[in-house]
Amino acid sequence: MSSLRRIERNVKLGKEILNRLGVEYKFDWEIYEQILKENLSKNKSWLDVGCGENEIIHSFDVEFKIGLDTKSPESVKLPKDFCCSSVYHLPFKSESFDIVTARFFVEHLKDPLYAFSEINRVLKIDGLFILHTTNKLSPIVFIKNLIPQKLLQRILAIMAGVKETHPCYYRYNSLKEFKQGINGFKKIRELYIYNLFIFIRIIMLIDVLLYIIVNKYKFRKLCPVFCGIYKRIS
Repeated sequence: MSSLRRIERNVKLGKEILNRLGVEYKFDWEIYEQILKENLSKNKSWLDVGCGENEIIHSFDVEFKIGLDTKSPESVKLPKDFCCSSVYHLPFKSESFDIVTARFFVEHLKDPLYAFSEINRVLKIDGLFILHTTNKLSPIVFIKNLIPQKLLQRILAIMAGVKETHPCYYRYNSLKEFKQGINGFKKIRELYIYNLFIFIRIIMLIDVLLYIIVNKYKFRKLCPVFCGIYKRIS
């Protein structure tokens, strides 16, 4: 069975179990895409930093949209849709974009404050920075950090078919740290998201139980993922 097919079956199983238990659940990507739908429109200008395969921007009807990463993905459909560059030196004029997004990107930054300052620069006043990243206060992320990077890559590749090629630093990967480190932005919305580990079924089933506990006892700060929406004010 392919990795993608296995993941799809695990997603379906996890939702079925939670639905039978009467627990409402949405995966983090479902919540993230809903946030994008609420904030994007055809006449907006949108920059997606750390875009990876640059797939998400093709899911939305936005007139001016660019994915940015340090390596060109194979899936680039049109050259104008992608820019090969660094978030530390964004090749755009100041106040060029209405929205900047970063999905599972901040954890890979060696110097997040400099990156945030560049994002602030290219955003228009009242523009939005939408952040979606891992929460290092989560026990799952904490355990992951105890495993040497090369060993973790091998485990994920063998058991889950996942290739994580960029090292993680987690320098601003809690909401408290992020709010202390980001300047020139006003908080619009912040939320913690419990993301089931869907790559390995036995771990996912344990994760379902953890989600029920977290959801019941309101231990939201232990969720593996958080998402924030911030408006540029200066």
